[in-house]
Amino acid sequence: MFALMEPARQVGGDFYDATALDDDHVYVAVGDVSGKGLPAALFMVRAITLLRMTLSKKKKFHTVLPRLNELLCANNKDFTFLTLMVAMLNVRTGTLHLVNGGHNAPLLSAGGRPFTPLPVPKGALLGISDRVRYEVAEYQLNPGDTLFLYTDGVTECEDERQHLFSVEQMQAVLNTAVPPHTPRNLIAQLRQKLYDFAQDVARSDDITMLALTYLSADKGQSI
Repeated sequence: MFALMEPARQVGGDFYDATALDDDHVYVAVGDVSGKGLPAALFMVRAITLLRMTLSKKKKFHTVLPRLNELLCANNKDFTFLTLMVAMLNVRTGTLHLVNGGHNAPLLSAGGRPFTPLPVPKGALLGISDRVRYEVAEYQLNPGDTLFLYTDGVTECEDERQHLFSVEQMQAVLNTAVPPHTPRNLIAQLRQKLYDFAQDVARSDDITMLALTYLSADKGQSI
């Protein structure tokens, strides 16, 4: 696994997180808080802290986003909201569970095929209403499969003509990347393409990317 977060300002609202829950499960998450600067960063820290607390009960993964959403809605007087993608991978079986809170669909390269968006349930933004439900999607990863998560700061990066980088260009970069196709190398090449595209245009949004390649059950790990 490799991840990168570059704030558009000194303090950003994007975040990624990754940790081992036990010997068999790892989780990764990528989120994007509304707004910029210190208020967004403080909400982001709160969200990460509460997310880790709710993930402590991995057997109840389906309750993670509903509970997190309830906690974020409490005393949210500024109506700050969050988009969030959370994935839990069983590193021994390759079973992947995903739950989405209004975030961009992740991309998956399976069996050496090109990266394509996963058809995950859209879900609702977190922090707006505490009466929403979230559906958990399940997929099966095989050794060599790579999952890619990102925030819209990547696809909405602008050039001097105000053209957006787009999901299509992002996929094209990942699918034509120069080997080795490790998570670190994929993200490094995509980052360079973003800089080449934007040139001297100042970024208006944070950029966050996370890539995870499932190795094998024999290795007992995925990073």
